[in-house]
Amino acid sequence: MKQLFLTFSLIFIALSSCANPATDASKGGKSPKYVFYFISDGTGLNIVQAAEHYRADIKGYTKTGLNNEVCAYANEPFLFSQFPVVGMATTYSASSRVTDSAASGTALATGHKTTNGFIGVLPDKTTPVYSIAKSAKELGMAVGVATSVTINHATPAAFFGHYPDRNKYHDLGHQLVDCDYVDFFGGAAIGNHYDEKCDCKSDLYDLAEKKDFAVCRGVAEYDKRAKNAKKMILIQNAEFGENINYAMDRKPGELTIEQVLEKEIDFLMKKNNGKGFFLMNEIGGRVDWADHSDDAGGAFAELEAVNRCMEIAYAFYKKHPNETLIVMTADHDTGGPNLGIGKYEMNLKALQSQKITKDSYTDYLAKLRKENNNHVTWEQIEQSLKDLWGLGSVHKLTMKQKAELMTVYEETFGEGSRQVMERSLYKSNERLATVACQMLGQIAQIGYAHGAHTADYVPVYAIGVGADEFKGMNDNAEIPQKIAKLIGTSLK
Repeated sequence: MKQLFLTFSLIFIALSSCANPATDASKGGKSPKYVFYFISDGTGLNIVQAAEHYRADIKGYTKTGLNNEVCAYANEPFLFSQFPVVGMATTYSASSRVTDSAASGTALATGHKTTNGFIGVLPDKTTPVYSIAKSAKELGMAVGVATSVTINHATPAAFFGHYPDRNKYHDLGHQLVDCDYVDFFGGAAIGNHYDEKCDCKSDLYDLAEKKDFAVCRGVAEYDKRAKNAKKMILIQNAEFGENINYAMDRKPGELTIEQVLEKEIDFLMKKNNGKGFFLMNEIGGRVDWADHSDDAGGAFAELEAVNRCMEIAYAFYKKHPNETLIVMTADHDTGGPNLGIGKYEMNLKALQSQKITKDSYTDYLAKLRKENNNHVTWEQIEQSLKDLWGLGSVHKLTMKQKAELMTVYEETFGEGSRQVMERSLYKSNERLATVACQMLGQIAQIGYAHGAHTADYVPVYAIGVGADEFKGMNDNAEIPQKIAKLIGTSLK
């Protein structure tokens, strides 16, 4: 059975089944004991819909579905988009209709609007505002703050930090280790954990251990130390640097966003003393990064990882249906994804041939340059385009397309050429990586308006105790206020 959710002229499609969460109404009790607050960075309506179309294409749905069974719009929805409550939210900041992650993170954490670039302070730059994480701890709940990027990045920092400059990572890192109301921090790393320019000359990991945090690099170390740890910081395994990799680029043994969430739940259940827990997890930090790079294939893979996290939370909800609230939203849309770029059709299945993100293809090209002393042949490039993007193998190229790729090769790899890098928000990419990604997007009939944030509505999904509070239209600053009211507190 298919259900159509029509909210302010936007259509959300959900497929029913025996395990469909849309059949589970908000259950029992007035105050949830366990609160999952998920933020998927940069995850607007269009990228979710595009990924659901892609999932349907991969499963072989046609316009009439499998075995001629009717399948409206040939969608294969994520678990979260089947939640019984689906709404929307506005995201504007105090300084602009187009927010950044610092201002939107502050709104989602504290219920207060602020200026773009500010973390946990009002537009006057000095007045601190406090997050729902602090309010939850005052109720006796165990508290977790986690992310798929660095823990002192804009969105997670808004739940513990106060600074009128989101880029002061070392200062925000000090506020992280000094925080007395978060029991579990998780993510890629503490960004800029050692700053030679800082007068303190301190490593934040050393300070964290002195503040009763067990700093664990990877799941194995967590498992050894969690039982006796008072507080926890879980970060990437040392051998993999300070990133949780894109899902598409993941290597065996790397810490994943799913593992971070599992250990966050595990630790908070150990520490909740019967009062329950509140956790915020920016499970989709890398969705935003992929969208900034105009990389739909990378974003789709990341959303699959987000959905796996939601499955973990939903499994917990099924065990505690009368005590649990799950809310998921986004801080903003990124890139303005366009579903269809001029033709009345889409070919998203073409993205199956993409084996590497645009950002990682740049790293691959850098390795080729180093291994070949900067004398990379067209044959090497052509083979990589076939193997990693399907360009020239899975997808037969027109003469014009092949000429475009060869021209970029000559300009950036040929004799007397120079390396050309193009900057997105978080990465400088080789010109060839940009063109390859754009070309595959054209074949798939999906594109981006630009590589920055938009003022578009973002979705809100909810299930469990109090979920009905999030129906219809929300503003991002209202969401933590509603959660606070449901758990019996308020924001300061």
